[in-house]
Amino acid sequence: MRIAKFALAIVFAVVGLVLLANQRAAADGGIPLAALAGNYAFTCQGTFSICLDSKTFAPIDCGAKTPLVVVPLTDLGIGELTRDAKGNLCSNDLEVVSSLPVDNTPPSVSPVHPAVGITSNYDPVTGTGDISVIEYRGGKCIGSTFDSTGAVETTTFTFHFAVSNQGKRIDMVVTSAVAFVTGTTGNFIGDFSLSCTNLRQ
Repeated sequence: MRIAKFALAIVFAVVGLVLLANQRAAADGGIPLAALAGNYAFTCQGTFSICLDSKTFAPIDCGAKTPLVVVPLTDLGIGELTRDAKGNLCSNDLEVVSSLPVDNTPPSVSPVHPAVGITSNYDPVTGTGDISVIEYRGGKCIGSTFDSTGAVETTTFTFHFAVSNQGKRIDMVVTSAVAFVTGTTGNFIGDFSLSCTNLRQ
């Protein structure tokens, strides 16, 4: 009887070790990109600066040699986005931008505008990657796809992101930001420090 119980205990121990090894192997595989597909609510915040012509106060390339004025701004945004299994996304957000230091003038509140993102690389083991995002004036999101009818490209961003909470949360930091002066030339965004948090709905 004791031998039977001992043998049974060994069997349970072996089964437990096998299950633990399988769980560890699954954990080592990380979170696949397809597992991030779904709907998310997001917030973005931070500071950035824009460059203006010192005479006309029109946006000007921050690398221009002519006299310019640098205006520091703070940004708060909120919205929703949809990701597909390939890492493509489409989002809608509303932003409130204030000049620094804050004063008695109201902030600039943008109309809700769409943005389209494409994941350029992703490591499922570490849950980190990079995504390129283009903001538009006009057009509309249909799930994770974008209807570009009447859309005009305004700003491009690159984000580095990290996934946590089993894919339910994605934290992002802006690594490049370009707001075109005319068409697709120039950049009137200077220094910046911007981040976003995505939470699965």
